[in-house]
Amino acid sequence: MLGPVLIFIAGIAATVAVGAVAMFYWQRHQAAVAQAAAPEVRDAALPERTGPTSDPFAQYWSQRLFDLLEWRRFEWLVSAYIGQLGFEAKPVRIGEDGMIELQGFEPGVEKPHMIVRCQAWNRNRVEVGAVEALHRQMLETGVPQGAYFNTAGFSQAAMVFATNKEIDLVSGAELLSRLGELPLATQTELLDQLTDGDYTTPTCPACDQKMVRRVVVQGAQAGVYFWGCRNYPTCARTFPIA
Repeated sequence: MLGPVLIFIAGIAATVAVGAVAMFYWQRHQAAVAQAAAPEVRDAALPERTGPTSDPFAQYWSQRLFDLLEWRRFEWLVSAYIGQLGFEAKPVRIGEDGMIELQGFEPGVEKPHMIVRCQAWNRNRVEVGAVEALHRQMLETGVPQGAYFNTAGFSQAAMVFATNKEIDLVSGAELLSRLGELPLATQTELLDQLTDGDYTTPTCPACDQKMVRRVVVQGAQAGVYFWGCRNYPTCARTFPIA
């Protein structure tokens, strides 16, 4: 009886081996098809800065500086400002659209006191739906305060909705005004830290490395620039360039 059993087991092993080989080549074929279907891109050099200095926007607070900040530097700025109010800010997540969520904690308290959302690169005003979503999250989690930082500002409907609710809507102009109320030494220190090194090239949220400016060179999206992870294709995270 042992002989037939061994033959049966050998047959199963052979079938599994053949299946594994077939799966290996099928996966290679699918990867080749996907790569062929993907638009061809290439790295694109960053445009050179022009102005009286090599870094003209790092000299003073301005709306233009806010527009140039990468998401991580904008997150740092919002966190630093919240720190000036006596809270400790901890990052929670970053969305595909660059929207960052933070939590603000009072000293020595484990439960967050504030939910903060901030959005880098957003050139459009935040609409009421986003503020409603923040309010729902506050109610669901029992967090008493919320804040939304967006340099382009907020729609009229969003501002009306936030009225009489514990939600602070902070536009770029409002943030500039609030930073201007800080002691001059604090303003200078924050500005120096904010603009130290490369403060414009976004950081890949997955790989924690500066991304690469790329351009699509063929297909329907030819000429479109975007930020791509330097570890592509291992990491396919991208951000649009406005």
